[in-house]
Amino acid sequence: MYTIIKTGGKQYQVPPPECVIDVEKSELKSGQTVKFEEVPAISEEGGQLF
Repeated sequence: MYTIIKTGGKQYQVPPPECVIDVEKSELKSGQTVKFEEVPAISEEGGQLF
């Protein structure tokens, strides 16, 4: 299961919740929570996108 998010002109594949990702050009501090507005894809357990 994973999600694709778009931020800073790039797309990132994000693992399941509670995981940490490194996003370029971000002014967030480590441990800070953020809500992403652009979420082009979300997959379920078998990798099927919906």
